[in-house]
Amino acid sequence: MSGHAKILNEWGEDVTPHFLIGAFKVLDIALREGTRYAVFKDKSPSCGVYRIYDGSFTGKICEGRGVTTAILRKYSISLFSNEQIR
Repeated sequence: MSGHAKILNEWGEDVTPHFLIGAFKVLDIALREGTRYAVFKDKSPSCGVYRIYDGSFTGKICEGRGVTTAILRKYSISLFSNEQIR
């Protein structure tokens, strides 16, 4: 997630602060537990590892990272998409 990206709900309301709160809670747990690897649901605005929905609410997918995965990557936690796991 870039420094200026916002997450808007279907009514155009900025819900970014809620996503950031959740992401930092996940980071706190991961650091406390010594997490080195994690599997997340791709396409999610929070958990997308490689792809996320584009925010148009049309189902269109684009390359990008979710809020939580972007933060965890900064702390060297290796991330995998659920689509990589069989």
